[in-house]
Amino acid sequence: MAVAQCPASCGELIQGWILGSEKLVSCPVDWYSTVEVETGVPRKDERPLSRAMVDQLLAHWGYPPALSQQIRITLHSTIPVAKGMASSTADIAATAVATAHHLGHLLDEPTLARLCVALEPTDSTLFRQLTLFD
Repeated sequence: MAVAQCPASCGELIQGWILGSEKLVSCPVDWYSTVEVETGVPRKDERPLSRAMVDQLLAHWGYPPALSQQIRITLHSTIPVAKGMASSTADIAATAVATAHHLGHLLDEPTLARLCVALEPTDSTLFRQLTLFD
């Protein structure tokens, strides 16, 4: 089993058109999405974007798609959903990191960011420190 977590955001410290493109620096808060990934049957109550992240990672590393049905995702979150607090970013980022560890891979921040952005607009809370993100 592997566990990872990602914080919520209470908005942006900086957001706007900077140096020719849209950028933001999210303001993390002490609420978290914690994800456990282990071998097992998928849960019926899992969030669809978390499963999509597992599938995306399997493809990224060349695993057979059928392996997805042997990976169980358990999500615990203190982040309110659909309130603009980056709950989806926290869910998919934590899922990605936990899945990578479960499969024995390292996941650097640029790759994590690319994978998250491929699924949905993403906040910069997925980085370990405040980051200007475009």
